[in-house]
Amino acid sequence: MENMPAFAACVEESFLRTDYVARRIGALTNFDLRRGLELSQRIITSPILKVDELVSAYFAKRQVHIPEMRIIQALLYGDYNKFKQEAHEYVLDVFRLESGCLNSPLLRLSVIRLMLDKENAASDELGAYIPFEEIDHYFQGMAITTKPVLSAVKEMVRYRLIEPYEPNIDEITPTTRLAITASGHMHYEMSLNDNVYIGQMAQTTPIRSETILRQLKEHFSFLLHTSFCQQSMRHR
Repeated sequence: MENMPAFAACVEESFLRTDYVARRIGALTNFDLRRGLELSQRIITSPILKVDELVSAYFAKRQVHIPEMRIIQALLYGDYNKFKQEAHEYVLDVFRLESGCLNSPLLRLSVIRLMLDKENAASDELGAYIPFEEIDHYFQGMAITTKPVLSAVKEMVRYRLIEPYEPNIDEITPTTRLAITASGHMHYEMSLNDNVYIGQMAQTTPIRSETILRQLKEHFSFLLHTSFCQQSMRHR
């Protein structure tokens, strides 16, 4: 990059003048500075962001503007043209089924909701933690066995949506106390309100019905196109 002021202007537009980007990066990395810088680098170097176009706009003295949808795509895609779970350590597909057993695509989200309720009802920080056996008993009442619940919790601990009270534990036991993190909060928000995240999860989460998969792709392609057009109209 020969002209650093131009590049700096693009980075400033991407991360400083758009509060939602900084808030999302901070939450997804649980406000860890090193991980936050790594995720920021992932966004900047993503081919989706097209920094060359932004630098050109800077030289042409035009306003440098990055659509919100494109930044979220850069965050999710990284170096690829779609979301790949195996290539992402900050974002988790909360709708993916736990392997090897029958379960619901809403299981992970339901665990997050339970832990959010526990946090909201807590009078202090320690009160936000819940033993795994309590989570297990909660889902047993819905005829969901321990195996998929434990698998879901382990995966969310690995991706830091949930954290154990004792940070150095190797195994989740019935007495292991767990609480939701900032990343868990952000994943819950994205799973309900972010069309880009929901669309990518719909297209990459395995399902059994090809007909339903085709319908979902058509539906979310329409939603993303509509969202992009609305953002473009607002910034004209």
